[in-house]
Amino acid sequence: MDATAEFLPPQLNDFRLPPGLEMPRNVLLTEDEAAEFLREPVSRLRSRRYDGTGPAFFKPRDEPWAVKYLVWDLLAWVCQHRRTEMPERPCKGSRRTAAQAAA
Repeated sequence: MDATAEFLPPQLNDFRLPPGLEMPRNVLLTEDEAAEFLREPVSRLRSRRYDGTGPAFFKPRDEPWAVKYLVWDLLAWVCQHRRTEMPERPCKGSRRTAAQAAA
């Protein structure tokens, strides 16, 4: 068993990265690093944090302005939100009208 496996959340105990990708060297990431790791803008990560739909985070006592993320929490969040198929109904904000969807 890998030495890091004991730190992984249960849903990630057999996680392997695709060939060519590497784990970050540090398990504790800043907001910018976390957004880069998730391949999304910092503004989207912040928005998800504010509305409570994003990955787990913490605010260090000695840096009240800072936000930090654990790599394992980011991976767990991604695993919880992955899909195997698209929803049948159009997403909110879709350009299709109800009449087009019924046709």
